[in-house]
Amino acid sequence: MKKFKAGSYKGNVVMSCDTPNKALKCCEVINKKRVKEGFKPMFFSKKAWFKYRELTCIETNGGGFSDYSFYSRRGFSILNFDDFSWEA
Repeated sequence: MKKFKAGSYKGNVVMSCDTPNKALKCCEVINKKRVKEGFKPMFFSKKAWFKYRELTCIETNGGGFSDYSFYSRRGFSILNFDDFSWEA
């Protein structure tokens, strides 16, 4: 299993996160990269996850989040959280 590296994915790529804890972990990794590059961190909370629930997808560039079908219809590449290692 390969480690997720924020910033390694260019263009229209999102991460599918089917639990609030997965979404928070994904945002944590993305935000570390964003802050290091001088950008503001993306806001995300468990409350935000409940809007789309298991269909939640997070943009790997930290631009935002929406549901799976939103990104699928727009031709985004959709990665699955469970396909990556998230250990430090």
